[in-house]
Amino acid sequence: MAGIIKTTLLKRTVGVVTGAASGIGAAALECFAAAGAHAIYAADIKASTNTDLKAKGYDSEVTSVACDITKEDQVEALVRRIIKDQGRLDSFHHIFGPHALLDVNVVGAFNSVQWAARGMMNTSDAKPKSGGSIIITTSLATTFGGMGAPAYTISKHATVGLVRSAATNLKMAGTGIRVNGVGPGPTQTNIGQNNVGAASEQARNAMMAKMGAMAQAPPEAAAMMAENVAPPELIAQTAVFLAGDMSAGINGENIIVDKGLRQLPDPMSGLMFQPVFEPIDV
Repeated sequence: MAGIIKTTLLKRTVGVVTGAASGIGAAALECFAAAGAHAIYAADIKASTNTDLKAKGYDSEVTSVACDITKEDQVEALVRRIIKDQGRLDSFHHIFGPHALLDVNVVGAFNSVQWAARGMMNTSDAKPKSGGSIIITTSLATTFGGMGAPAYTISKHATVGLVRSAATNLKMAGTGIRVNGVGPGPTQTNIGQNNVGAASEQARNAMMAKMGAMAQAPPEAAAMMAENVAPPELIAQTAVFLAGDMSAGINGENIIVDKGLRQLPDPMSGLMFQPVFEPIDV
């Protein structure tokens, strides 16, 4: 695991991380601080008490805010507060939750985009030009139809449409605002537990049967699959890159962060596991 990388990519910037109480959101909060963000607003359905990053050696000013992103008025109030407090908004990282999929993933993402963009157009002495970066968490499920329940897959495909259409419209309007997606593959968070807990008995039984079948897979195949479960900071650090100026040439893209999971051989492909390569003999 690479761990959290300290940089100055987001120095002097002000950003928002939603879903900041756990999982990818909590990792993003720390990664944005590690990248030198001046101020970060940690938004979640309930204000989190786990936002004190000073003890970890970060200088970022972190403000915990209770915000239900499915409620447009609450997102508006958050952005207005940031502009009043900071005079600028530079990045907004929308992170999904496991429940109320269409509301959080689609309605919440739409609310985030429209109000984040308005806030990013505000200028001040510290930020003389309109501009910023909006990052929407999509999913590996946006690349095919066989990952997750239909509601999840539908909601995630919708977020890619939002990313592309928002990027087009904000560029044509000359706002200087970019919109991109970050699509996690399997990630080390509690979303799996949450999904199992919310599933019907029939769905839970099917999941258990699937896990049992996977347990019978050859050890090499199981190890390869486990290797491609990403720690949440890998997704968060991709968002940091998209939030900063080094990604200024990237707009309207959906970047998949799955540690190359899609490149693994299908069991029916005939490709042997664990091909052997050797370095140059010196």
